[in-house]
Amino acid sequence: VSKNGNMVSISQTTGEKTEFDLPDYSLVKHAPIYSRNLCIIPFADGTLTGINIKNGSLEWQIETGKPITGFWRVGKGFMTQDVKKMLRYYQ
Repeated sequence: VSKNGNMVSISQTTGEKTEFDLPDYSLVKHAPIYSRNLCIIPFADGTLTGINIKNGSLEWQIETGKPITGFWRVGKGFMTQDVKKMLRYYQ
């Protein structure tokens, strides 16, 4: 996933590249987290998306309402911090 939200999947066995068209929410703010078949992407505008890494489909989306300033994997989920230093845990 690039900073502008472009996503490319590269097969480890064949080297085949597949490009996915993602919704345009803004810049990707932090490195994505991979969990099972999902790539969880935090966008600068506060949108979190769960993208299927096999076919590029949008599996879920969360509008946090505030820009994300921190994004970490924690246990079986992940945690975000917004501009007001509010922490949220998602699983």
